[in-house]
Amino acid sequence: MRLWSKGLGKLILPFYLDKAESVSPFPDYVLIRGRIVEGKVNWPYKIFLFPQDMVRFIKFMAQNDVVISFLKRNLGFSLVKFLILRILKTFLFITPKVLFMKIFSRKKSEIVYDEIIAKIIEEKNKSGKEKSSEENKSGDSSQKEIDILPDDEGKDGENSKEKLNLVKSKASQDIYQGGMIFWSKGLGRRSHIVIPCGEEKPEDKGDVIVLHGKTLPPVVWIYTMTMEPQDFVSILKLGLSYEFIDFLLHPKKVKFAFPLLFYLIFFAGKYTIMRRKFYQIYRREDVQKENNGAVQVQH
Repeated sequence: MRLWSKGLGKLILPFYLDKAESVSPFPDYVLIRGRIVEGKVNWPYKIFLFPQDMVRFIKFMAQNDVVISFLKRNLGFSLVKFLILRILKTFLFITPKVLFMKIFSRKKSEIVYDEIIAKIIEEKNKSGKEKSSEENKSGDSSQKEIDILPDDEGKDGENSKEKLNLVKSKASQDIYQGGMIFWSKGLGRRSHIVIPCGEEKPEDKGDVIVLHGKTLPPVVWIYTMTMEPQDFVSILKLGLSYEFIDFLLHPKKVKFAFPLLFYLIFFAGKYTIMRRKFYQIYRREDVQKENNGAVQVQH
């Protein structure tokens, strides 16, 4: 998987999920750590993957005919076999093990947010305080014209405190920015970029598929993601891994497990019944003609 953006200039950031150094579930996200190694470059990277991102990307795979035809042409029915076996393994072995550990494990570790997430929480708390202070100022000005009944004396202050506390607690937990958060030393001064998974436009290049999209604030860039067939397999492996199932089997996140399973089954079914004529329309000879004289995509 190779990420390029207009903001990076000539720089291309290659990273591969199957070679990640660690995958760690946190209360709000799954943290993937790895290194970008190419030539003299050896940079660390972090991916903060939220449950919405995984569901949206699997939905994108299931509903996009370009992606399915690309995978079927390059992987054939081995992908269906892999997916079925992986789903069975998840239900028969991984899920019972996760549930057993959650029921009988009493070990509770203190939550320590990553530096990138801590900055996002700090910014949201700061904006939340500014909004609440503005609301308090406007409330104080309007309060002068309103009479307070004897029974309500003192309650208004308590209610306002409760509202402030709700704002603070909500801001500290609302860290999702609309996509997966990607950080690398190669980004330079930018703290991170937000990639909206599943909203890209795919372009079939034969051996690779190029996803065209635009990052979300705070840094808005046009980007391309060059993916090989095995990159899609790595995403499926991650979605059905012990770490991600452990992450999903939480009362507040289990709701994402059902659409994820639905789109995985939908993808397998559509992948299986797609006609041979459709996914072979885009022949390898046509790809070579298109790329004749153009810069070849580096793997």
